[in-house]
Amino acid sequence: MAGRKPVREPLNLITGDDFKWSYTWKPDGTNAEDFPGDRELYYEFKDGSGDVWEGGSKWSYEISGSVASIRVESDVADAIANRTPYRLVLQDTGTDPTDESVLIIGNVARQEPQ
Repeated sequence: MAGRKPVREPLNLITGDDFKWSYTWKPDGTNAEDFPGDRELYYEFKDGSGDVWEGGSKWSYEISGSVASIRVESDVADAIANRTPYRLVLQDTGTDPTDESVLIIGNVARQEPQ
């Protein structure tokens, strides 16, 4: 079968909680290396109008060396509804046109404090 199959997993968001996460770049699966230059890592949400990704929310990671980190304030994270489709994208901005690789796909799993 041709093509890649991205990882499918929920994105857990807790109501009233800042969303914080980080990834370490390990291209061989073991050893950390600096992210390649001209890369962006971001979540894209299908929470806009219509059945397309354009117009939806985008949360970008900050990349420093081998670590990409993100922090999204709770009021922004709380605006994303339960079951909203999302994808995690690694974009090479050093090519024309840019090259996007979808790493993870899934739906938001909204967690409510008890």
